[in-house]
Amino acid sequence: MKHLFIPYKLAVIAKEKGFDEPCFMYYDSNDKSLDDFHSNEIIPPFTLEKFSGTGYLPCPLYQQIVDWFREKHKLLIEVNFNGDEIFYFIIRKHEVYGEELHKSYDEDFHGSVDYYRTLNKAIEEAFKLI
Repeated sequence: MKHLFIPYKLAVIAKEKGFDEPCFMYYDSNDKSLDDFHSNEIIPPFTLEKFSGTGYLPCPLYQQIVDWFREKHKLLIEVNFNGDEIFYFIIRKHEVYGEELHKSYDEDFHGSVDYYRTLNKAIEEAFKLI
């Protein structure tokens, strides 16, 4: 089920950029081994009460962070592939300028690991736009 949640590094950026939605899971931000892609431990919120301190970081679902970008920042993130190549789009809705498109190709498509790697790259780029 870990693949449903954004990695720790992106959760840190999300918090810095103002993400404050309630989440199903949290990261222990005192654990320094959390930099690896989805190798970290996530903690359900009802267990947080057992621990003292404030070293817990909201761990949004991928869909939750994509919705947050769309609803709060008018950025639409999409990952797609055309057989061999995988790429992402970030579309910005702007009141004055209309739509602004950011597009990037990733490496060759080889399954779900590439999808999530590309989605992570798209989310990183979207954070740079806000």
